Amino acid sequence: MPLISVLSEEPGWFCLRSQPRRERSAQRTLMTLPGVEVILPLARFPQQSAKGAKRQVQEPIFPNYLFCRFIPCESARKVQYSQGVSYILKRGDDLVAVPERIIREIKTIAPSGVLDLAPKPLFQGEQIRLIQGIFSGTDAKVVALAPANDRVKVLLEILGSEQEISIPITAIKRNFENPFHGDKPG
Repeated sequence: MPLISVLSEEPGWFCLRSQPRRERSAQRTLMTLPGVEVILPLARFPQQSAKGAKRQVQEPIFPNYLFCRFIPCESARKVQYSQGVSYILKRGDDLVAVPERIIREIKTIAPSGVLDLAPKPLFQGEQIRLIQGIFSGTDAKVVALAPANDRVKVLLEILGSEQEISIPITAIKRNFENPFHGDKPG
């Protein structure tokens, strides 16, 4: 990635680290600055509440990071000290510029700033969290599916031994999977 001096008069895209869970706050503040463009790529996916209601949730694709375009000599200090911003990525005293092609790719993937993720089918071996009943808040592993009955068998550790229990599919919460990483959430 190219390095740009904070004294540069050429506009460029830069990556900002937000304060923990303050990406949206930083985005709102940065959007009020003249000559500053902001991108906070989000993923929208279905999630189930503890009462079993499904709702659409939006989470940053890159947690704690957002992208900002500005002229360093005019706006670097304003951007750096904006509410919700922790710092601009730098190497030494120079800002690390994000290549324009990466920003174009992000805009292609999520043209409105939001990437809609279709729900993936539940799979055997998937780590889930129980959200209803006496084991609410407990992590478990899916061992079998019974889609016709809307139930799932999970493996739980109960009193020091592993037990299989069958629960309604509405009693589980799946972990969000970042679409840009092949890793399963853990």
